[in-house]
Amino acid sequence: MSEWLLPTELVDLTGYKQKRKQLKALVELNIPFRLRPKDRFPLVHRSHFATEKTRRQEPNFSQARA
Repeated sequence: MSEWLLPTELVDLTGYKQKRKQLKALVELNIPFRLRPKDRFPLVHRSHFATEKTRRQEPNFSQARA
């Protein structure tokens, strides 16, 4: 899985297919993004949307059996 949201996920997030409107929506939603130098496409890092289910669960050693 890519570390950046896919174009289809960006459409789902912003509600827009046009890059200009996506950029405006990201700014309005206060979502951090970068612009890809080649084509100025907005890149949104997937970590901004990590949930408890997607985050790696660390083991709880306090409940380990002896």
